[in-house]
Amino acid sequence: MNSFIIIFLGLNLINSCLSDVSPTDNYEHFAVLDQAAKFKVYWKFNQTDITFEIHGNTVGWIGIGISPNGAMTGADMVVGWVKHGIAVITDRYGVANTFPPKDPEQNIELLYGTECDGWTVIKFRRQILACESNDRPITADTIRLIYAYGTTDPTGDDIVAANYHGVNRGTKSILLLETTGTLNFQYPAGEIRSSFDFLNNRTELPARDTYYNCKLMKIPTFSSKQHMVEIAPVVEAGNEQNVHHILLYQCIGDITDLGAVGTSAECNTANMPPDFSKCQSVIHAWAIGGGTFYYPQHVGFPLGEADSPKYVVMETHYDNPTLAQGIIDSSGLRIFHTSQVRQYDAGVLDVGHLISSIVQLIPPNADSYLQYGECTSECLTEVMQRAGTSEIKLFSVMLHTHLLGKKIELKHIRNGTELPYISRENNYDFNYQETRQLSTEVIIKPEDTLQLVCDYKSSGVRSNFTYGGFGTKEEMCLAFLSYYPKIQVSSCFTFPAIHPLMNYFGIETYRPSRMRFQGYTLNDYTITTAELNGTSVQTYINRLPWDQARAENMSEALRVIRRNQLCLYNGSYAVGVPFSLPAVEIKERYIEPVQNCTSPVTGMATSASASTCVIATTPSINNPDLTTSGASHIVFNSFLITLMLIASYTVLA
Repeated sequence: MNSFIIIFLGLNLINSCLSDVSPTDNYEHFAVLDQAAKFKVYWKFNQTDITFEIHGNTVGWIGIGISPNGAMTGADMVVGWVKHGIAVITDRYGVANTFPPKDPEQNIELLYGTECDGWTVIKFRRQILACESNDRPITADTIRLIYAYGTTDPTGDDIVAANYHGVNRGTKSILLLETTGTLNFQYPAGEIRSSFDFLNNRTELPARDTYYNCKLMKIPTFSSKQHMVEIAPVVEAGNEQNVHHILLYQCIGDITDLGAVGTSAECNTANMPPDFSKCQSVIHAWAIGGGTFYYPQHVGFPLGEADSPKYVVMETHYDNPTLAQGIIDSSGLRIFHTSQVRQYDAGVLDVGHLISSIVQLIPPNADSYLQYGECTSECLTEVMQRAGTSEIKLFSVMLHTHLLGKKIELKHIRNGTELPYISRENNYDFNYQETRQLSTEVIIKPEDTLQLVCDYKSSGVRSNFTYGGFGTKEEMCLAFLSYYPKIQVSSCFTFPAIHPLMNYFGIETYRPSRMRFQGYTLNDYTITTAELNGTSVQTYINRLPWDQARAENMSEALRVIRRNQLCLYNGSYAVGVPFSLPAVEIKERYIEPVQNCTSPVTGMATSASASTCVIATTPSINNPDLTTSGASHIVFNSFLITLMLIASYTVLA
């Protein structure tokens, strides 16, 4: 027990250790991990190391871990505490959903620790790479961050099974290595910006774990061309843990039912007005913990022109894990724009596999099924030639599948040689989708091909084929690319040609019962051979014995199968681009460089004298500048003026 005398000059009494303590550094990232805001994490990183500072509302131990799936098994964990004036940290690993043993190699370094009237703070550093067998690497993929805390310190020198966390635990998907560059972002000199909001209008959350609300809205009318230059989350105070992610879709074409504008409906249900289906191209995606998205200084998304979108649909994913009733929300996005148009117009290009309930198929009982979709050099050559440009530059990417997706990779191929991938997600989480700014712009040339590879897991959840579609239980394999300069290309997809696809299943003759391509399934195709006459293709392929080996065979067959492509320019098929073409061939594969841990990896400090805490008011994550990218702006909200207060209090150490 240590007694301190603290002198404040100020009009306001600062709550003596009743609020969270101030972070010790200028961090680039910040997230609240639990519903009650009792566990918070700050972090920053460089090329080799990542520094975490964790704050837990407890006088006991606190811990976080990197998990492959949100569980303790296979997790790489760090647990720390402050006891008798000494801060201690331990490197641990998960063998099951039980007490985690101490790692034989302690590959972490304690930088700071304090305990302050109900809050425990531990700051530590580790290498980004996995430096021994029980470590997990920190990657640019979505990370399942697990956390837990106990109510007391260990009675001995280390935690034991009796120090069980009980219900004080949880998991959150998060991007630890996001490089948005927002901290040092500077607007062009003299630029004047205005803003408007896309907000939900007092949406009442149902007593359900997950709810998707879609709202159709009109973009304001401008008297002159504008550039959208910034998109910020506006999260209603008190609902920070309920608003999980927000997607903004631009609508293609006119809205026929103007009465639907301003209305909301549950996404992808029969109650959603037909016009909502015209809005499928993602402009922006924000996820919980995410911050403000800034367009590059020389780029803006054009508004107010003839070919600019006039309407958008905002999709809000709500979390309500406690099934609480009476939650009302008006969160959304704030759009900043300027009439001082920048050098380049930004465009959005959708690439991948055509969304189709006929030729986009995922077999059941597969732990891994790879699906391929391309934007070919034939399409890019034609549209760039028409636009009179020799290249476009990508600056952000959003990768997208539905519930079966587990991995996505956007490959970059030039004249048959695979270049470094543009974007990759090896731990895809449908409930955590966010537009990712690329650390460096990627140049796309006419001779390039972009190949999107989606990896699906259907085993244990689907007993029949899953088809492409807009519903969450249907599938997609798409990437939404923001680039400049804008050219009049909106979509660039490939898909298996129908006859070779039927031949793969051993079907030689068949008859479509309807001629329309989109909106129908293989149930509308009838086999006409004698032994299967009258059987629908869907029924036939679902009867086949599907397992992992057969799924791999199908994936490889469709990878090399002849395909068709859809290359849309000015809203229609680009004449001059071949519709049918052979599979993309990669003659030379890209080999990623091997990275090695730096020395030392063990023997670093894991205990130290605890530091004196400093009290601060933790910012609300409602402020878009104080979410992932704004923790460095945290300041004390008490101004020191003339009043001297001498307060003595006791701090448990």
